[in-house]
Amino acid sequence: MISSDILPVFCQLTLVLTFSYAAFKKQQSIEEFIATIEVSFNTSSDIARLLSYFLVLLEVFMAFAMILAHHLLTTWIVMIALLVIFFSLSIFSVVSEKSIQCNCFGETSQMGWLHVFRNLILLLAAVYCFIVTPLVLPSLQTLIALTMSMILLSLLVSVKDLTEFLRWK
Repeated sequence: MISSDILPVFCQLTLVLTFSYAAFKKQQSIEEFIATIEVSFNTSSDIARLLSYFLVLLEVFMAFAMILAHHLLTTWIVMIALLVIFFSLSIFSVVSEKSIQCNCFGETSQMGWLHVFRNLILLLAAVYCFIVTPLVLPSLQTLIALTMSMILLSLLVSVKDLTEFLRWK
C-alpha cells in the first residue's frame, strides 16, 4: 500500500519538473516560442514577446513556489488557474479544429488529444495536491521570500534576452 505522504509528493515533484523543463526548453528556443504565440493567436510581435517572457518566468516561478511555498493557498490557485488555461486551450484547439501550435517543451507541434490528456493529468495532480495539502495564507516573510526569488529569477534571464525584450524589437 502507498503511504499517504508519497502520492502528494510525487504529484508535486511531477509538477515542479514539468514546469521547470518546459520553461527551460522555451527559454532555449525563445524566438520560436514568440513566433508560435504570434502566429497561433494572431497577435503583434510586441505582445507575443511580452506573453512569451511572462509565461517562461511564470513557469519557473511556479516551479520554485511548488518547492518553497507549496503550503500556500496562492501557490495552488495560480497553479490550478494556469493548468485550467492550458487544458482549456488544448480542448478548444481539438474541438474547434483550430490550428493552434504548442511549443510546450521547446518543440513546435499541433495541439491534439495527447496535449489534452497531458494537461488533464497535470491538472488532476494539482487539484489532488490542493485537496490533500494543508493550506495557509502567506505570511509577510513568505511574500518577501517569493518576491526575492522572482527578482533573482528575473536576473537569471540572460542580459541579451532582457535587453531585446526591453527594446520591444
